[in-house]
Amino acid sequence: MTEQHIPHFHTAGVGAGPANLSVAALFEAVAPDRIVLFEAQACPAWHGGLLFPGVRMQTGWLKDLVSLVEPAHRVSFLNYLVRTHRVFTFLSAQYAEIPRLEYVRYLEWSAQQLSDVHFGMRVDCISYADGFALYSDGKLLTTSDHLILGIGSMPRMPPGLAGLDGRSGWWAAAKPAPNVSWNCAARASRTSAGSAAAPGLPRSTTRLRPTRCTGPRMACS
Repeated sequence: MTEQHIPHFHTAGVGAGPANLSVAALFEAVAPDRIVLFEAQACPAWHGGLLFPGVRMQTGWLKDLVSLVEPAHRVSFLNYLVRTHRVFTFLSAQYAEIPRLEYVRYLEWSAQQLSDVHFGMRVDCISYADGFALYSDGKLLTTSDHLILGIGSMPRMPPGLAGLDGRSGWWAAAKPAPNVSWNCAARASRTSAGSAAAPGLPRSTTRLRPTRCTGPRMACS
C-alpha cells in the first residue's frame, strides 16, 4: 500500500468505547467531514470483567451515547430498543438502569450504525507532522487533522488489598489500556472512556502486536 492510497480524515479516534462512539455519533450532525475510530478489541465491550447476568449500570438509560445532546438521534437507546424489537420487553421489565449486557448490545448496535468504526485494529504508534499519522504494527492506517483518545482506564488494586487471594473476595478483571508511543502528546486530547471500512483501510480483525515504529514520517521510539 502506497501513502497516496491512505485515507485522510478530519478526526481520528483511538478507542471505540462509549466516549468515542458518542463523539462519532454526534460528530456527523455538526461537522461535514469524516471521523474514523480504531479499537484494539475485537468487538464492543464496557468493563468486560463486570458482565455478569443481572448486573446493571449505575446510571439511567437516558444517559446513552446521544440523548442528552440530541434526543432524536438515530443511535439513541430508545431507537435501539425499537429497531431491535425489544422496547416492550424492556418496559415490562421496569428497568430504571440498563443491564450491563444490554448496554454492550446497544454499543455493538450503535457501532454498526456508524461509518468508519474499526474493531480488532490496535493503534500502537502515533506521529505528528502537519497532521496526525496512526500506525499499527509499523503500517500506516490513516492520517487526520485532529486526534481524540478514548482508551479507557487501567485496573488498579488498592495497596491495602494487594495481599488478598481469590478466596477472600470476587475480583472483576479488566484489560489494561494498550501502550501507545507518542511524539506529539501536546496536540492530543484525551477522553475518559459492522463497521464500514474506508477506502484503503484493511478489514483485519487480528489483534496486532505492539512494535517499534518504522516507516515514513515516523519519529516514535
